[in-house]
Amino acid sequence: MNMSEIQKKVDAMIAWDELPPRADLKPIRQFDGLLPEDPDEHEAYLDTIAWVFKREHLLLEIIPKERTDSDFWKAELDEFGHDTSAFNTYDFERTHGAFSLYHWQLKKLCERIRNLAIDFSIVKDEPTKMRLRARAFEFIKTDGHLHKETLYRLWLEYAYWE
Repeated sequence: MNMSEIQKKVDAMIAWDELPPRADLKPIRQFDGLLPEDPDEHEAYLDTIAWVFKREHLLLEIIPKERTDSDFWKAELDEFGHDTSAFNTYDFERTHGAFSLYHWQLKKLCERIRNLAIDFSIVKDEPTKMRLRARAFEFIKTDGHLHKETLYRLWLEYAYWE
């Protein structure tokens, strides 16, 4: 067998459509060459596109926009003046219960004690450990006067020492 026959057999075995493209090929994109190369023509082209979009949305710009005092969403009021937002519905209240400031404050206090106990467990420096312990006990003494025992148990649960 000579080289040309071998080459023909190899070419017959290769599925040329399934081979990946060469690395130096540049993909042809649909919008290549769309923008003009000249900077003045490029700017004029973009101005024309902006004008077309503005013309399409001209009717929306004519509608007067209501001024608001803040950036927050307005309350959704029904015809009787009641707030109907998603957080003020019976479904939300049934799922999450009514908001209780007392329970929220207690939850935040427990969170603070737990974080101080975890920090106490992580820190190796003895003076820092004592400061964290003193701060936690100060919180328990001042803020958690109704739940001292619970907060102290929470401290013991999360604070580890050697």
